[in-house]
Amino acid sequence: MTAGGHGYSGSLGALQSGMEIDMSNFKNVSIDSVTSLMTVGAGVRFRDFMSPLYASGKAIPVGAASCVGMSGATLGGGIGFYSSQFGAISDSLHSIKMILASGASVTASEHENSNLFWAMKGAGSNFGAVLSLTYNVYESPNAGQVMSADMTFPSSQNHTLFRYAKSWVGRQPKELSIVYSILFDPASQQLLIIINVVYAGPLAHGKSIIQPLLDLKPQNTNISYIPWKDTPDAANYGAPGKNCYSLGQTTVPFGVNLYDLDVDGLSETLDFFNQSIASTPALQASLFALTQYSTYGFQQFPGNSSSFPFRDVAAYAQYSGTAAKPEDVEVIETFGEKFRNKLQTISGRERLTVYTNFAHGDEGPKAYYSTENIPRLTRLKKTYDLDSSFSFFNPIT
Repeated sequence: MTAGGHGYSGSLGALQSGMEIDMSNFKNVSIDSVTSLMTVGAGVRFRDFMSPLYASGKAIPVGAASCVGMSGATLGGGIGFYSSQFGAISDSLHSIKMILASGASVTASEHENSNLFWAMKGAGSNFGAVLSLTYNVYESPNAGQVMSADMTFPSSQNHTLFRYAKSWVGRQPKELSIVYSILFDPASQQLLIIINVVYAGPLAHGKSIIQPLLDLKPQNTNISYIPWKDTPDAANYGAPGKNCYSLGQTTVPFGVNLYDLDVDGLSETLDFFNQSIASTPALQASLFALTQYSTYGFQQFPGNSSSFPFRDVAAYAQYSGTAAKPEDVEVIETFGEKFRNKLQTISGRERLTVYTNFAHGDEGPKAYYSTENIPRLTRLKKTYDLDSSFSFFNPIT
């Protein structure tokens, strides 16, 4: 199934002579501000509903790039700056209309096919083809206004910047989200650290939160106070929005959930990143990102309320390599695995866990969906997709 076209995983390589169903024409958006419900077609992207939802005085978590498909993000959980307040996107699901592998059309909700509904909220790529999704939406916090602050630093300040990130672990307010983007700058031949801070509260409060960063004299600063709907295309100097139009590139992803932030360990890992990129041209379009959301939003929902696991993550670590030519893929794969292993050793968990939408595809079901969820998911797989027709994007078995 294809909607926004952003779902990628190495596990898809197991599919041979398969069928792709393009859902991108399923573009309907319906918002009922009285019942606080929004229904979207399977092909709707974030950008298709953000403006009308904002205009209705409502909000819902959305991802970092406006061109990402809402359905694909939701089926893997879905995370974004409002997750600090409202949890995963899948936590906001009210119901789903879908087609099973048998051809049966079903609705899944808390009151109808509730076991299937539980599975679709986090492991949804394994159970069928989505036609439409209905969500609970919320009153826009702070009248829909957020501070988005971008700051650029040399990588030599990484230790101090990681200490700032560490300072929020376990006490991050629900209005706050932080993203560290670390990338190679061809002009200076050095790594840069770009920090984006989104604060869904009064501007003065937001500025006080970033004051320790401003005191470090960033190379560049851009602070704006904007409607939440504009955040995905404004944050990180607008880079995610620009990347929406970068077509024909091969991206190689890796991810690790971090449950604590080891400042010395992160600094050493960044040194490895820096040394590898400096000596390997194929890696110089790489991005290393750390994303911090408050656990408040995730923990408003019981752990057994959905198949979306790991609700106590301190930061989502993501490595993404872009291959300029086919032969670069193997170089990126080799480095990415080593880099992931280094991050895993400082993750705060003995075993690797990963947000499934950031996964490489070789981590395995327990890493995507948790050891606790696999038995129930396996039973439901036998009920709703016995022939494993939907078993190629980070599969359950």
